[in-house]
Amino acid sequence: MIHNMGQAFRYYTLWGGGINGLVSHIESVCSLVLVSKDDPEIQRHFANERGWRLNILSHGGGDYIKELSVVAGEVNMSGIICYQKVGTKI
Repeated sequence: MIHNMGQAFRYYTLWGGGINGLVSHIESVCSLVLVSKDDPEIQRHFANERGWRLNILSHGGGDYIKELSVVAGEVNMSGIICYQKVGTKI
């Protein structure tokens, strides 16, 4: 899961743009999703403009991002979080 700061921070489009060419290779061994606080419509427009093939989701700035931010005490920071499935548990 790639935490992206969204459209307001153009520098952070490097995550989506940089990894876009690797999506099919990454998804052959694991799931991949980019999340940001942007609304889904804004995300889709932004991704379509750039030709991203990533799965994208909105965390909406809610509890998820507050509890699992990549930088303790910060919200909406860019970075990667990896979840591992062992048996039926993630």
